[in-house]
Amino acid sequence: MALILIGAVLTLSVLAYGAARQAAIESTHERLSNAVTRVASLSGEGVANITRQAETVAADSAILRALRNPGTPLSPGAQAALARLRTDTVQQLEVAVLDAEGRRVEGVRPELVREGPPEQFAPIDSPMVSAFRVVDGTLEFRIRVPVRDSGKFIGQVVEWRRVNRVAQGMRLISDLIGPRATLLLGNSDGSLLTELNDTTRAPVIRDSARARQARQLTTRASAPIPGTPWSFVVEYPYAVILRPLRVLTWQSALVVL
Repeated sequence: MALILIGAVLTLSVLAYGAARQAAIESTHERLSNAVTRVASLSGEGVANITRQAETVAADSAILRALRNPGTPLSPGAQAALARLRTDTVQQLEVAVLDAEGRRVEGVRPELVREGPPEQFAPIDSPMVSAFRVVDGTLEFRIRVPVRDSGKFIGQVVEWRRVNRVAQGMRLISDLIGPRATLLLGNSDGSLLTELNDTTRAPVIRDSARARQARQLTTRASAPIPGTPWSFVVEYPYAVILRPLRVLTWQSALVVL
């Protein structure tokens, strides 16, 4: 009778642990999904604000005059319009004004000039946000907005920006889930995930080894960032999720003894 009782307790404990484990993971995943969706929505609003700011600059009369007369340097008024793009101090920023053929307009201030060989950009009909790419160990992206004169495409304004940190998103994740959550940012196709857990240092690009380990040791949820080809991903360790269940398992083992 004692052996039967012990067997019954062990069986029930194993079944209860399995059910509780699944329920805990599903509950955590739902919280992760809600939290990362809110972070993605806030980030989408931030990118939309940056894009609208660039559209305002592209519609400035001084920029229009410069592109109506190809080959002439930018006027002080156009320079002042471009300077309005440098409103934040967190992200590094370069700017280019291109004519309809993709050629750079001369006269952009030296601190706004993009180093290296010029990139080729095709004409665009609407603002575009590019996917991330790695430059000097950080994520870089481009924002492009068309310049139109009476509806006709005459050029574009291009910004290069780098991701340094997403402090607001990190605080929100920590408040909703806890400090053990890991926030990542990358392209929606899953490439170039970067960890955003340290607000004092540049984000760390996650390599394949860390990615495999994270998939084995954490549960994750992701959400696309509206208006961009990017997504946020948040991970939470299984060890933290299952810690109360392990305590319960040890207590059940003591009961069996």
